[in-house]
Amino acid sequence: FIQRESVGLSLSYCDKNSDTSTNKKLSKRKASQKNKLQQGNAKKQKKTKQSRHKKPNDYPRRPLSAYNFFFKKERTRLIKETGNKHNFQELTQLIAFKWKELNEGEKTPFKEEAQADSIRYRTERLAY
Repeated sequence: FIQRESVGLSLSYCDKNSDTSTNKKLSKRKASQKNKLQQGNAKKQKKTKQSRHKKPNDYPRRPLSAYNFFFKKERTRLIKETGNKHNFQELTQLIAFKWKELNEGEKTPFKEEAQADSIRYRTERLAY
């Protein structure tokens, strides 16, 4: 529906057939979008997911970092103190904040554990 007013003339018309070129353009655009979607879905279906190489069950476990050792210790301590009132997200935020506050001297026992675990992993991997 188009309405124009100019210098004393008033034109208003509503004709669906008069604007067929825009309707055709829109329908072509929609059709091309549908085709693209269908082609995209066909491409997705054609691709097969390659299975990831799985490690054997007896393969040595990777070494833990210093933060992992700290996390284990703090998590058990916080659960004992609070009685598991916090969900996992809250616990991780608390523990991460505490880890950032620790100075290097307080982190050394955890770093030593991580280094020992790294050595354990290397020796087990060589023996495997």
